Amino acid sequence: MTKGVDMFNFQDVMGDYYQYDPEDDAGKASKRSFQANMVQSAFDTQLAMAQAEQAQKYDLDTRLATANLELSNQKALMEDTFSYGTQKMAMEYDLQSRFAVDDAARELNQQAATAGLTQDQTRLEGTENRLTLDQQGRQEMDNIAATGVEQRKGIATQGDVDLNKIGATGQEERRTVETQGGVDIAKIGATGEEQRKGITTQGDVDIAKIGAAGTEERTTMQQKTREQAKDRTNQFQFANQLASR
Repeated sequence: MTKGVDMFNFQDVMGDYYQYDPEDDAGKASKRSFQANMVQSAFDTQLAMAQAEQAQKYDLDTRLATANLELSNQKALMEDTFSYGTQKMAMEYDLQSRFAVDDAARELNQQAATAGLTQDQTRLEGTENRLTLDQQGRQEMDNIAATGVEQRKGIATQGDVDLNKIGATGQEERRTVETQGGVDIAKIGATGEEQRKGITTQGDVDIAKIGAAGTEERTTMQQKTREQAKDRTNQFQFANQLASR
């Protein structure tokens, strides 16, 4: 095989075939068939190429449209996600702020109610304590008075018994007993007077102690009430500051 000639010597075959000019009908039909086949093949090839090119163009346009559509969808989805996220955060902030304000209000109301109950309880306890102290003072005074009466009755009874004994032992003894009885009665009277004075003084001291204790308790409760009212005022101002934010 020489240089420039392929394995089948296709160029010579083609040249010989093209130069072939048949005279018979069979040769003419064969060459026409070849010509028609070549034309058909070229047409099919051109048509296939055109179709492939058009199909490629359609495919490229379809891919581009699909990409643009997907990009648009992604943008719309991202915008919707951002919008929904922003609205959600705004709503959560509003709800949290409202909850904080409501919780502060509930806390203040609870503290105010607790302070009111504490104040009422303190006032009631103070009233009860004063009534108890007053009742105790009256009871002690009644006890002191009853004790003095019983002591005086006992002394008078003892004096009567002694006088009866003196009368039974004779005139001299009556005189002696009367003299001694007078002394004893004077001593008893003096002793009773001293005891009554001591009881009265002790009662006055006890009443003064009770009054001082009641005054101290009232002062302490008033100071505690003022401190609680100050705390409630500070808490209310703090809640108003929170609400104003």
